[in-house]
Amino acid sequence: MAKRNLKKSMLIVDFIVLLAIFFSVFVLFELVIKNILISYSVNKFHESMRTTQFDFSNSISYIEEKNELSYNDYVKEVFDYLKLSTLKRAKYDNSIIAIIFPEEENITIIGKRDDPEIKLDPKSIDYEYFKNTIIKEKDTSKKKIIEKNYVSFNFDGKQYIGIAKFSDIGIRKNFKRENNELVYPIFIIADRSDEFFYLINRVRNIFIILLLIVFVIGAFFKIYNTTIITKEILDISNRMTEVSNQINKNGIISGKLKEIITKFIETTNLDHSFLKLVKSLEALGGIITGIADKDLLVATLINDDSVLSPHDEMMEIIFLDIQGFTTISEKHKDDIMNIVNHIWIEVEGIIGNRYGKINKYEGDACLIIFRDADNKSNIHTALNAFYSGILMLEIVPKICKDLNIEFNFRVGIDYGKVIYGKTGTDNNFELGVIGDPVNTAARLEALSKQYHTNLLITDSAFVHTGLNIIDEYNPKNELQNDIKFKCIRIDKARPKGKTEAKEIYTVLKNKNDDYTFIGSEKYFSQKQFELYQTLVELFIQSITYWQKHQNYKTKYSIDDEDNKSQTLRLEAENYWSNLAKKFALFYLKTKFPPTEHFIKTILKFEEFDEFQKNPELWLKKERHRVKNPGKDWVKLGIIELSK
Repeated sequence: MAKRNLKKSMLIVDFIVLLAIFFSVFVLFELVIKNILISYSVNKFHESMRTTQFDFSNSISYIEEKNELSYNDYVKEVFDYLKLSTLKRAKYDNSIIAIIFPEEENITIIGKRDDPEIKLDPKSIDYEYFKNTIIKEKDTSKKKIIEKNYVSFNFDGKQYIGIAKFSDIGIRKNFKRENNELVYPIFIIADRSDEFFYLINRVRNIFIILLLIVFVIGAFFKIYNTTIITKEILDISNRMTEVSNQINKNGIISGKLKEIITKFIETTNLDHSFLKLVKSLEALGGIITGIADKDLLVATLINDDSVLSPHDEMMEIIFLDIQGFTTISEKHKDDIMNIVNHIWIEVEGIIGNRYGKINKYEGDACLIIFRDADNKSNIHTALNAFYSGILMLEIVPKICKDLNIEFNFRVGIDYGKVIYGKTGTDNNFELGVIGDPVNTAARLEALSKQYHTNLLITDSAFVHTGLNIIDEYNPKNELQNDIKFKCIRIDKARPKGKTEAKEIYTVLKNKNDDYTFIGSEKYFSQKQFELYQTLVELFIQSITYWQKHQNYKTKYSIDDEDNKSQTLRLEAENYWSNLAKKFALFYLKTKFPPTEHFIKTILKFEEFDEFQKNPELWLKKERHRVKNPGKDWVKLGIIELSK
């Protein structure tokens, strides 16, 4: 039997195989890929149509609700806006949007991207054609409702391809509010046919040319090399997919990639370029994880609106400030950034263990949030934050020793509903929090300086911890020597601009039968704390004397003081003068830190100055000059919580 020439056989086989591949790919392109590309382009139309319909529905609903608006004028403005916004999203200069009404309305709104104000005879676009085209028809063979994917029509002498939809909401006939009859215009979004098929035809032609070149090279070379290069590209693609998944999931690249073995220069260069890109992304990831909010990074990568869009959340807010930072800065100018960074690392370690995170740095202060949504423990968010506040103050001595510095923290804590989401500009944004708890926590941190305490917390935040105000507790026995803590009311006040008052607590640290304010080492007896609380209660109730005076003046519409008014004012001033002396005696005897705040609140500035300079002489005075409480304080019966 005659032997066949292997070379010729291979060439014939390769030729037949490649011809079959060429024909198959061509058919595949014409019947499948081309339709996919067309479907993709049409989907872009539908995306634009959904946005336009959404804006249209919202705008018309708003106009319907606002009876005082001119229906005709505002509807026209809505159509002008829809035309311009839709054209801005369009791809080509010849892309158009048309809004057509039934023939009897004699209204057609149309715009082209390169000529938004193009004029057109309303009768030149056939309303009935589009109406019949977009109405769903029944396919009797398949027994289901089908709809044509896109429409083709002539406009201004050119063929166009696009989609047409009835409006989701009706317009009052003739744009008059008194008309109850509604019309539903048809929205048309389309591209010129030659532009619509431009990419499709170009891809097809390039693809066919490449196939012809490969066909000329030869079956064997083509099959062999295609197999090898496809495998190499697949390996690189798989690694790209893996890296992409890591970024989407974690926000950074985890793990090192090694160079793969390739036989082609192109795939070798591609792999080298990819590895360089990965190294750059690793470096960028290292920077991002250090300065950026990981939740923001991941949400931005995957476009997670549940995180990015502003929304209400329940959070515990801590505002933390480094007390003594100015002194540290002056003494350690060259090393100040290392010192601050070390402090933030310690803080982050404590709050991270309890599902909190630093939301924003503000120099020597920071805003810390504990989201209910992030809490993966069975402990309430408020309790996690409260214990974190205690632990941060307890770790101060260790930080001072490590860095050979002297400082302390001031902490303000509140809990409640805030607005959380992406805030800022397109070039500079963050996940921000806005709300009363943020403002209150910041004011408490500032007020802690006036009360000479290191931690202040509102009653609403403390209630959510589930702890009892009379009990002692240890944060899950995390502290050494079984140190116990308890809370004490320090004052009662209103947040700025609010009428509802909040109890303000601070934390006490136990040692035998005595207590000290957390962050301090000076201890006081239980009796001294009780006496302080009695004085605070007298201070809160003392406003009633001023209310009697104000009520009398209001009742009789008195601007100037008469005898009765003067008597009531004198009673209020005497009461405050005596109360200031009680606070002063207690302060001079015990140096109880928060007491000075109340003396300063009651006395006029020059009177308080006299007290500080010569307290013994000041105590001998029969009466002291006191301030006049603010109108809101007198009216609402409680002082405002302000800086």
